[in-house]
Parts: sequence; C-alpha cells; structure tokens
Amino acid sequence: MLDLKEITYQPQTGNKKILDNVSFNIYENELLLICGSSGSGKTTLLEIISGLTIPQKGRITWKNKTISPRQRRWISGVVFQFPERYFLGTTIGKELKIGYKSLREKNIEQVLKKVGLSDINLTQPPEK
Repeated sequence: MLDLKEITYQPQTGNKKILDNVSFNIYENELLLICGSSGSGKTTLLEIISGLTIPQKGRITWKNKTISPRQRRWISGVVFQFPERYFLGTTIGKELKIGYKSLREKNIEQVLKKVGLSDINLTQPPEK
C-alpha cells in the first residue's frame, strides 16, 4: 500500500502552498485517478510520489515502510503530458541509459521489441 500523510509543498518562488496536508492511501493493483483544474497540484503530487520533488512536510510509505525520494524513483514511473521538459539525454539511446551506464544496446533492443518499439531510431532526439 502507498500511504501519503500530510504532504505539504510550496515552491521557493511561490507565495502559496500548492499542496496542503494531502493524505490518502492506495492499495497495490488499485487504480487511482488524480484530477483537478490547472494549477491545482496534480503534477506536483505525482512528482512528489515519484521522488522527483521533495515536500516540505509529510511522510510517504510503501508497504508500511518509509521510503526515500531515491527509493521512490526506483519503484515508480511517470509519463508526463510534456515529457520533453524532463529529457536529459541528447538521443533516445542516451536517454534510456540514464542511471544505467553499463546497459548494453542489445538489452535495450530486446526491451524495445517487447513493447513494440523495435523500429525506433536510438540516435534521434527523444523529443521527436
């Protein structure tokens, strides 16, 4: 179970809290829909859950164990509406190797084949 307790976040450049004491839990294999108006904190909440942003207050546990932002990055995946804002690699191949420098191209090709992307050009920029 993923459990969020009293998550609060206010950006350093902002004058108001985006998230204020948000608490909920979700069980493994349960679906959750996060919806709200523009600027209501949906993306910020996902960034916090996935370990990309650190809240000023609150606690996040997974299976009743507190996990660090780094651990959350390892166990979660997020596909953003505008993923090009988050690209670090200059090519798709380099983007896929972030965090896995020793990953061989053969392994990448095998995984891409499994998800139906075997024809993708690894040398093109990821935003294309």
